[in-house]
Amino acid sequence: MSPRQVATVVLCGAATGLLSGCGSIQLPRALSPAERAEVRAASIPAVVGVLPSSVRGEAETVREILNGTALFNRVALAEDLDRPPDLLVEVEEPCDRKATTLVPMFTWLTLGFLPTWIHDGYGDSLAIYPPGSPERRVVIGCGPDRTVVFGWLGAPLNVLPGWAFTDPVKHPRYVHRLALELARREEDLRALLEPP
Repeated sequence: MSPRQVATVVLCGAATGLLSGCGSIQLPRALSPAERAEVRAASIPAVVGVLPSSVRGEAETVREILNGTALFNRVALAEDLDRPPDLLVEVEEPCDRKATTLVPMFTWLTLGFLPTWIHDGYGDSLAIYPPGSPERRVVIGCGPDRTVVFGWLGAPLNVLPGWAFTDPVKHPRYVHRLALELARREEDLRALLEPP
């Protein structure tokens, strides 16, 4: 291929990407007053260490989100703690596999006019366990399914309540939903702090 042909292919690819351009992600449902009360009533008196993940930066994201729940005494990367934590957290598996691996080719070929819709999970499935006892794990599963829209239809969706063009895992609604799931598993998590 000549340099001119390569430049043409690159420019056409970039133009297609820009023209097919928008997207929108359905956010988790906001907590009801009763659900917010459940979260406020919960507390897990533990120092939590987040283990490294195979995905770059994922452990730091998990740390930020768990800190945002305000349910634990402290959440830090396991390697940054001076003493062993009370509980360890590791990512079992990512829940958003379809949205992160799909190439919306049909949408690109139509320059964004025909959207691609995906139904997928939020965030990561987390395993929480005491150091040295991974068999005593409590698994916090994926968040509720979300809808992801690629294409120009995503632009008007972004102005509707509950839709955004943002990383939903860092959105407060996701943090609140995770806090609710942890609060509902409070008894199981506190049991991990007791000797077997």
